[in-house]
Amino acid sequence: MELDAKDRTLINRLQEGLPFVEQPWQEIANELGMMPEEVLLRLGRLKQEGMIRRLGGVFNPSRLGYSGRLYALEVKEELFYATAEVVNSNKGVTHNYRRRCRLNMWFTLSTRTEEERIGILSSIQEAAGGIHIYEFPAEKLFKLKVFMNMEKERGTERNDRRYGPEDYS
Repeated sequence: MELDAKDRTLINRLQEGLPFVEQPWQEIANELGMMPEEVLLRLGRLKQEGMIRRLGGVFNPSRLGYSGRLYALEVKEELFYATAEVVNSNKGVTHNYRRRCRLNMWFTLSTRTEEERIGILSSIQEAAGGIHIYEFPAEKLFKLKVFMNMEKERGTERNDRRYGPEDYS
């Protein structure tokens, strides 16, 4: 898919975040000199073509009363996809990655209660054949922001990475 100048400008604007107003598409359209319908049509096309996977909020789980942790497992290949389905079926899972090492499945899980956490981990452990689940509690929280400048010429895109614990304070 070839992106035109308006697509690139729209993608850059979305990376800055959505305005927290009743009609965010109207505000973005006004900023970019477009009609809200055009913004929504372009977003639909960009999503359909796979240029955008999702639009959504990024929240601080602890501020919302959740406790989040990172987990890793050594899942046998024949159980990997079934285990991944169980992991991914939980609303509190925000990331699930396959790695090429002994601990080949890594995921994050945020829950409100200890009982909820234990119940979810038990179902994952059962799907994985009863293996041990390694737990890595957060010692320091970081928020990573990546900006990929879509309006630069090809090959000159700039990736800005800004992160730090102050983003979660």
